[in-house]
Amino acid sequence: MLGILLSCSSLYAQFKLSAEYRPRFEFRDGFRILPPEYGQTPAYMFSQRTRLNAGFKWNIISTNFSIQDYRIWGDEPIKKDVAGLSLYQGWVEIKVCDSLFIKTGRQEIYYDNGRLLDNGGFNQIGTVHDALLLKYNIRGFSADLGLAYNQSKDTVNSTDYNYSLKTYKSLTFLWLQYKIKKFGIQGFLIADGYQRKETANTMYIRATHGCIFSYYSKYINADARGTVQFGQDETGKFINAYNANIDITVKPVSFFNIVAGVDILTGNDQTKTTDSRVRYFTTLYGTGHKFNGNMEYFSKPSGTKNCGLIDTYLDLVFKIRQKYLLRADIHYFRLQNKYTLNQTVQNSYLGMEADISTKIPIIKDVDVQIGYSAMLASKTLTSIQGGDKKEFGHWAFVMLCVKPTIFTHEIEKNKN
Repeated sequence: MLGILLSCSSLYAQFKLSAEYRPRFEFRDGFRILPPEYGQTPAYMFSQRTRLNAGFKWNIISTNFSIQDYRIWGDEPIKKDVAGLSLYQGWVEIKVCDSLFIKTGRQEIYYDNGRLLDNGGFNQIGTVHDALLLKYNIRGFSADLGLAYNQSKDTVNSTDYNYSLKTYKSLTFLWLQYKIKKFGIQGFLIADGYQRKETANTMYIRATHGCIFSYYSKYINADARGTVQFGQDETGKFINAYNANIDITVKPVSFFNIVAGVDILTGNDQTKTTDSRVRYFTTLYGTGHKFNGNMEYFSKPSGTKNCGLIDTYLDLVFKIRQKYLLRADIHYFRLQNKYTLNQTVQNSYLGMEADISTKIPIIKDVDVQIGYSAMLASKTLTSIQGGDKKEFGHWAFVMLCVKPTIFTHEIEKNKN
């Protein structure tokens, strides 16, 4: 039936049906939190992400529809009907002209390296937004304007948003990019609003803006990022925080990259007890796994008691035949600001983390990913997060990724 409909048009059309099957086994003994004193029984678990994706392009219209099931193996009783499917993506994009596009619906939003807006790639659930996106592109310049406004129920006389959902009520962002030869620059402004608790119409706005400067060449890539955060958080406190990052990639040979950098996220100074401002930087809707160590100790400001983080890192990346990937990362963590215990300022050193991962293609659309991470914690980190630094914290995973294309159908323009 679809083929008949498409063949009736003299315009280009394409339909694609694909799937994703991603089971993952994990060993956890110090993942996200240090092991307690005298050790603990490690966790062994399987999780699984299953998606079915349908994409359709017809003249000036593109659509994507994706349903998803996420589960922990064994979290549902046998012989019991438990609803589990959800709409992961459902959007339509309209081409207004060669340079202007309108995209609306449930969609992934990803910019730069995913620090602030990311699709949550490693997370089995993923990250999507219900939003309207205007995209403009011309001669190396692009400008994207995103708008979202959430309601927790169908209503006729109120904009009250359910505070228990703990997500934004409004999101607006403008992302500008310009590339010329070996250089690139990005500028952005993100404003997200949270409804004040126990009110119907009061909303606190947090603003995050910054710039990214990039250099590209055959042997060296470099990025410098600076971001400032201000406005009010979800409790109404005023914010004054920033994030800075320098990331340099050296490519001495085609199959080997060396990545070195430093990532700074500001935090509160606990010796300044009268300071009522929020000094810690929040990474908004970015990934919690990709940065500052795969073990996710510092994916939230609370991981350092809101005292900020300095992550100095070195990554070694091997690409064999452009198919096989082996990566080894080392992170050296310190507090960005002062943390006190019993009115005594503690040493800023938090610990070191080593991450090793590999990606092995099996056949077309099938690969296996394997990873292992270990944390060597300091006394300061144990006083912040609990646990015992003498207990060795480590984590490992094995993940099968199967992404087959089930069906495709294309019709070219008639050449009459």
